[in-house]
Amino acid sequence: MLLTATVGCSSSTAHVASTSVIAADFAEPMLALPPFIQHVDAKSGQPIEAPSAQTAELAHRLQSAAATALENKGIEVDAVGESQLTGSLQRTPEQTYADLRRLRSTSVNDVFGPGLDPGFDGKPLLATRVRFHRGPSGSWNVNTGQITSAMERMVIDAHVYDLSTGREVWRQTLQLRTRPSIGDAELRDVVDRLFSTLAKK
Repeated sequence: MLLTATVGCSSSTAHVASTSVIAADFAEPMLALPPFIQHVDAKSGQPIEAPSAQTAELAHRLQSAAATALENKGIEVDAVGESQLTGSLQRTPEQTYADLRRLRSTSVNDVFGPGLDPGFDGKPLLATRVRFHRGPSGSWNVNTGQITSAMERMVIDAHVYDLSTGREVWRQTLQLRTRPSIGDAELRDVVDRLFSTLAKK
């Protein structure tokens, strides 16, 4: 069950919606898929164009930071390049993220066809989506950090799927008052918070 918690107001963190702490036995290295990054209008929620080079660079930095954070928890990680993803699964990061979400109600074979590429079959997968809500400045509760009106913000959804069972085993959402130009130090803090409820048995 997804639980919602609020945290104190910091320079950037708005709120966290999280799972309870999950301790999983990862027998295989986790495959960190390329993050799917989207820019949307803060008011309408509709996708808007963003510089592709900036988006690709941030996706790489986020994937690397996530791998480091997980390895610090003792979870072995292999980063999957976008060319490997499109070559093996014939899917973009966006399509892969959407298809993995379907595993909540659909089998692996129904989602991915008769079988997965051997490089993915039976492996735990980390799928991450980042949405930058762009638009007018908004407001937030100064005591809790909770966003109270539309504003520029970054929302990260992370999921771990066990493809041997076809199940989602963990997920967490983090929302921050920050922009696409997020620096490395803040990004490391983001992924530490993001994976705070995931541990290795």
